[in-house]
Amino acid sequence: MPELLHGQTRIAYQVVVSKRRTTIGIVVGPDQRVVVRTPGRVSARHLEQVVRSKAPWILKQLAAIAAREALHPAPKELVSGECFPYLGESYPLEVSLAGVAKAQARLEAQGLVVWLPQDINDTDPAQQQTHVRTALEAWYLARAREVLPVRVAAFGGLVGKQPAKVSVRSPQHRWGSCSAQGNISLNWRIVMAPLPVVDYVAAHEVCHLQVLNHSAAFWQLLGTVMPGYPAHREWLKANGQGLAL
Repeated sequence: MPELLHGQTRIAYQVVVSKRRTTIGIVVGPDQRVVVRTPGRVSARHLEQVVRSKAPWILKQLAAIAAREALHPAPKELVSGECFPYLGESYPLEVSLAGVAKAQARLEAQGLVVWLPQDINDTDPAQQQTHVRTALEAWYLARAREVLPVRVAAFGGLVGKQPAKVSVRSPQHRWGSCSAQGNISLNWRIVMAPLPVVDYVAAHEVCHLQVLNHSAAFWQLLGTVMPGYPAHREWLKANGQGLAL
């Protein structure tokens, strides 16, 4: 499949030749496939020039499709081969039966491995899915409790104020919160995101230790602590709903 580089982004496209066509047309499908429909006797070089000229439009369509998918992510099946993110990296899931007392997950060389007890009925997908989800949630929660307090402490050093307590929980609608007593609570699911986005959430809550509102003073402080925060904030808005099991 031919492809070209536009800035830092590679655009792969499929060429479909139709003798009935008299013009070149480009379609971006819901599966994010870019299809170039062309009449015969058009050189590959000319097709590349056409695709290159339409690259900004193509990328805009691809971004719109990705945004829609992020808002309405397909439910996870929790089966081998499915990929799960951790700090922005994607790891394939491998589900195996083993001599363990309860389901457990580990990150190994081949990916994210979930071991299930031998007595799990592997012919009952619903039962297996429940155990896999429980194991993955426990694994992500443990990783979040390792990573998040460290990131909070780092930004606390920049702000000059540390929280009284850092909790890692599973709220439904918030990535983090900071109480008037100086307690910070963070959502474990954020460790699925790239580390700069994790840092944005940590920095956001740490800044509330100094300014407990979203006034101009708060955003100025956050911009001082993390100058590039708007990009990470937008990433979270666009992709946050996809950070789930």
